[in-house]
This record gives sequence, C-alpha cells and structure tokens, in this order.
Amino acid sequence: MPLPTEYWTRPIDAQAREWSVIGGNWLGIGQFADNLAGSVAPNNDYAPESAHVLWTKPIEYGGLAGDLGQYSIFGGDAYEGKFAGGVIINGKIFYNRYNTIGGTNVNNTVIAVDLHTGEQLWEKPLITPEGQRRTLSFGQVMQFTSFNVQGTFTYLYGTSGTRWDAFDVTDGRWLFAMTDVPGSSSLLGPSGEILKYTLNQTGGYMYLWNSSAVIDAYWGTNTNSPNWGSWRPQGKTINATGRTATTYATPLGLNGIQWNKTIPTGLPGSVNYYVAQDIALGWYRLQPTIRHLQSGPSA
Repeated sequence: MPLPTEYWTRPIDAQAREWSVIGGNWLGIGQFADNLAGSVAPNNDYAPESAHVLWTKPIEYGGLAGDLGQYSIFGGDAYEGKFAGGVIINGKIFYNRYNTIGGTNVNNTVIAVDLHTGEQLWEKPLITPEGQRRTLSFGQVMQFTSFNVQGTFTYLYGTSGTRWDAFDVTDGRWLFAMTDVPGSSSLLGPSGEILKYTLNQTGGYMYLWNSSAVIDAYWGTNTNSPNWGSWRPQGKTINATGRTATTYATPLGLNGIQWNKTIPTGLPGSVNYYVAQDIALGWYRLQPTIRHLQSGPSA
C-alpha cells in the first residue's frame, strides 16, 4: 500500500506495512544499530513541511511573581527539567507529571496523552506489587516471533537500581519485573530487544545481555515444549541474570547472557560507545580506537 498523500490518523492498519517508515516512536533509551549517538528518531521520514501547533498543555506555573519586583516564578526547567523519561509510542506521549527531583520519596504520576489531539487518556502513579512507586524511565517496542504470536509488545519501564518494572501502555498497570539487570549502557537491537554489553578490561572478558533472552519470561523454558519461545512475562518477578535452563538462547545457563568472550587485558583507554553489531568504540588521549569484537550474533 503506498504512503499517504493526504490527512491520516492512527492507529495505522497493520495491512499497510509500507507505512512503518512514518510510524516511528521515541523510546528514550539507547540507540539503534545504525544510530550511534541515539540522536535520530528513525521511521519518522515524512514530517510536516511547516511548523504548526496542534495543541498546548501547561505543565508548570510561570510569569512575573508580582510582589517581589522583577522576579518570576521559578519553573525549574533549566536545572530540574520536565519530560525526563518522556516516551512516544504509537502516537501517544507518556511523561512524568512532575520533575524527578526527590525520586520516589515524593508523589508523582505518569500522564498519557494523544499526541495528535492533546486528549489526556489516563493519569496514574506507577506502583509495583510491593507498593513501591516508580517514575517513567523509558519505553520499549519489541518484535517477538513465537509458535503462537508474531507481533510486537510495548512497555513502559520504571527503574530502581538494577530492577526494571514494566507497565502497560494502555492504562499504566504493573505487568512484570526484572531484577539484577546489568548496569552497563542500554542499546536497542534490530527487533527492539534491549542489549547490554559489559566489558572488563582488567579481567579480560566481555559479555552480551539480551532482554529477549531472559527465558524465564517465556511461557516455558523447555525447548521441546510448544510453550518454548512464547513471550509471557506477565505477573513474574524474574532474576534477569539468574540461573536458568541451558538453551541456544542461553548457552551459559544464565538468563539474558548470550555469550561471554575472552578479550586482551590491558587495553588502553576506555569504552565510550557500544554498537549493536558487537563493536566497542573507545578513546585514549583523544585518539579514537575502534575494536570489532567478533563474538557472535547480537540478537
């Protein structure tokens, strides 16, 4: 089906597969394999040709205070900016109502708004089953193929340390949690899976963690069962690097760990970027160094 030449709205009919190039999201996490700095939002190829305002929504008081002379009401945007963790998925924008100063020690809610009309769809706090509050950190759109499903899964995430809690984009309800997630930088793989490379220059090793290889989130972990490979994490709290079955997705018997390779020790400099093609880029005294670590597939 050809791209539209006139006014169109969401949702986009899934049969219009060619329209994927105009249906991009902004997930607030990492970068795609072909987007090193994460500064480009892919699949938004045809923006309006002129700037225009569809709607406005006040998020903070402002203006001259009045009683104190020349001073204005402090909005805090310069140092306590709004929209930390703001996410756009399928034409809906999700954002923390307040700034994140104070973290979970202060009340906060997430607001979902139709990006085209400005209609507020829902507002609620992100609460874990243990009663802990989360602020919105990032989003995910992950394509996953299984015996029963071939489609995408969408999530909002709120994080606390190495724990990630996933929430439903439809209404903000808690869905599942992953604990002990590696602390290295996050990248997006070709199917929207979250990748984390951990490189230890002193120990001489590097490993890849892949969120879609956390097989305890599957319906079943037995590769001979029809339940294998069906993504069903709902209601689970999973150790994302813990012991699990040894499979082709988890050859080391650890959730999410797809490979662990030996590298030379004593490499100069430090890693500045990882690319989701098993490439680490580092700098040493302002001299760029590119190291291609041939260690296996990234997804």
